[in-house]
Amino acid sequence: MKYKDDKTNNTVNGFHVGVRQGSPLRDALDPTNDGYDHIRGIVRNGTVLQDRADNTVNSISEE
Repeated sequence: MKYKDDKTNNTVNGFHVGVRQGSPLRDALDPTNDGYDHIRGIVRNGTVLQDRADNTVNSISEE
């Protein structure tokens, strides 16, 4: 299972990556590379654990 990147919460493939200071150095051969491809390549097995935080994406309803 792979997750979409969420720039507002600073997550890449479900991992919190923090706030990057400055701008990344660009590679002339791969200008679109942001340095997080190794994190995007991770594939998770199993189910997502639910979180009760108010701003969570995978919240459980209280029904």
